[in-house]
Amino acid sequence: MRRLPGDEIVGANLGLKHVMHKVQQVASLDSPVLLLGETGTGKDVIANSIHYSSSRSAGPFAGERRDRRS
Repeated sequence: MRRLPGDEIVGANLGLKHVMHKVQQVASLDSPVLLLGETGTGKDVIANSIHYSSSRSAGPFAGERRDRRS
């Protein structure tokens, strides 16, 4: 997956402005993050943006996918 800081996300300055503000808030924390949402909503894009906006951006991105279907 390619590096996507918040300023490269389509809609970051429009409809996603509130989301991108939250991305910046969360990126400054030293805590794991759980993103929930429907399939295809861009959770992976937001997770990537959080990682590359954080102080850990030089390290590996350790995203995890969980399928809620039984």
